[in-house]
Parts: sequence; C-alpha cells; structure tokens
Amino acid sequence: MTCREVRIIRTIAISDIHGYNRTFEVLLSLTGYNPVCDKLVLLGDYVDRGPASLELVMRVRQLTENPNVKAIGGNHDDMFLRWLIKKSTLS
Repeated sequence: MTCREVRIIRTIAISDIHGYNRTFEVLLSLTGYNPVCDKLVLLGDYVDRGPASLELVMRVRQLTENPNVKAIGGNHDDMFLRWLIKKSTLS
C-alpha cells in the first residue's frame, strides 16, 4: 500500500538546528520521516553554534528538491547572510 492509500500523511516541523547536522539526521530518523508520505517543514536557524553548518545547509538544500519539503530562513541565517554580504562589499 502507498501512503495515500492508507492516508498516513504527516507534517513534521523542525527548527533551530544550528549547525548540528548529525542531530538533524537523528531527528529525521526518530520521526520515521518518509519523503514520499510526509511533509517536512524546516523553520530556520540552520547555521551558527554547531560544527557542521555548511553540511546542514547543503542537506536542507537537497531536501528542498522534494516538493513536500519547505524551508524558511531564521534570524541566525539572516545574520549570517548579512555578514557575508558586508564582508564581500568590504573586500
């Protein structure tokens, strides 16, 4: 049976991952996230604090190729982008 046949469609929301890519993967595993059946909403703050911000941003980007995944930026992501823009204009 497919997910739609049994009507098991969930919305999973995750926020404030802050560069902890391994923790993010554990969360996806613990929820039993199924990219075919589930909607995944990522609520920002992917960078800052943790050791793997780049890897996490790349993973979020990959996940958003699925139309059932939506991602928005958070305040830490916004601050990082502002810092990058400012740094590039000063160079």
